[in-house]
Amino acid sequence: MPSNFYDKVAKKFGDYHTFHHEHTTEYPNGDPEKVFKEKLLELANKNKIALDVGCADGYFTLLVAPYFKKIIAIDLSKGMLKSAVNLKKEKGIANVSFEYQDAQKITYKDLSFDVVYNRRGPQDFPQFFRVLKNGGYYIEIRIGENDTRTLKEVFGRGQGYGQWQSVLKEDTARLGRSGFKIIYVRES
Repeated sequence: MPSNFYDKVAKKFGDYHTFHHEHTTEYPNGDPEKVFKEKLLELANKNKIALDVGCADGYFTLLVAPYFKKIIAIDLSKGMLKSAVNLKKEKGIANVSFEYQDAQKITYKDLSFDVVYNRRGPQDFPQFFRVLKNGGYYIEIRIGENDTRTLKEVFGRGQGYGQWQSVLKEDTARLGRSGFKIIYVRES
C-alpha cells in the first residue's frame, strides 16, 4: 500500500498501540504474534544489530529493543515514523534509530545486520539477504490470506476476496531463490 495511506492512519489515529479494546481471538496453532516474538527473541542478544522492516509506529520495535545492541527501524510513512520517534522519546530508549527508507532500496552496505525482521511489512527478500551478515537470520510474520476472511465474507468484498489460498509455498520458494536456507516455517 502507498505510504500516504499509513500517513493518513497516523494523522487520524496517532499510534496503533494507544487503542484498547475487548476482543476474543482463537488460534488453532497458537497466537502468531506470540510465536513471532518468541522466535525473534531466541535470535536476539546484546551483541546483535537488527533491521526492522516496516516498523510503523515503533511500538513493537521499542518492545524488543532491550534484547538487542541496536535496532535500525525503517518505514515509508513519515507520519508513522513521527509517532515512533515520539514514543521512543517518551520511553527513553536510546538503542533504536527510526529512518525513512524504502525496503526495496535499503541504503545499508552488504552484510550489515545480524537479524532482519519484518512484522507484516514490505517484502524484498534479495535486499534482506544482501544486508544480512553471514550466519544472520531473517524472520517475518505476514498478513495471511485468511486473516480477514470472516470480515470479508460478512461484507462480501475486500482485497483478495475469495482468494483463500496459502502464500506459504510461494514465499518459501522466493526465499530459497534469494539465497535463504529455511529453518522454521509455520502457517497459522
